[in-house]
Amino acid sequence: MGLGQRMAYKLASGAPPIRLGKGGVVVTGGGSKGFADLPEYPQLVANAQKHFVSHDRSGKQVETPFMDVLGMTETLTALIDRHGVMDKVPHPLSEAFLLDPMTFELVEEEGREGILGIFNPFTTSWLEVFYPGDIMTWHSSKGFYGKEFVYKRRLSVKEGWDLQRACGGTLEEMMTKQ
Repeated sequence: MGLGQRMAYKLASGAPPIRLGKGGVVVTGGGSKGFADLPEYPQLVANAQKHFVSHDRSGKQVETPFMDVLGMTETLTALIDRHGVMDKVPHPLSEAFLLDPMTFELVEEEGREGILGIFNPFTTSWLEVFYPGDIMTWHSSKGFYGKEFVYKRRLSVKEGWDLQRACGGTLEEMMTKQ
């Protein structure tokens, strides 16, 4: 971006573009639980990409890559996006699975929706299985071990799910109070 473009950008947006450098990536995570009026994640990324400048490893300017992390304060495990795709890859030492929302039986069919569950073997003094309230599908991974999970939506209050009170949820509630 030339000097004139940077000045116009700063005047229009109120902030300079953030230069990520060669191979830079923006990693996002959390903060959207409980908000019903947010745009879908791809739209949020498209809006945010206007504020970042990124280059590939050869130095050519490219569209800024975003990766999302589905992590929870309640568990040490996280599901991280495969670079450039919104498919979540579980931590290799955890076991992510889907349950049928009506029967709570294991979803074994590829592409079928289910409630995400994560088993964390890191804890040795109690059994840790966490259900964050997300509906996902899974497919076999071509580049990683096992399965990749595709986020579809959050469970609704009608389906028996409400915002879980955790440090992230509490902070979110405090930030949105009038």
